[in-house]
Amino acid sequence: MITRVWRRQDGSGLILLLAFMVLAVPIVTASLGLATTLSVDSRVKTAILKGQ
Repeated sequence: MITRVWRRQDGSGLILLLAFMVLAVPIVTASLGLATTLSVDSRVKTAILKGQ
């Protein structure tokens, strides 16, 4: 089905690509923010454990 949409000449493929980007960009951005936060949190907890 997706390959048929991409091959059409009426711009459906472009609309599908834009819709995917609208949904994917916020999810990826949030995931990267969470990964950064977890990395800092892990570093702080490791420093606390080593200090005790």
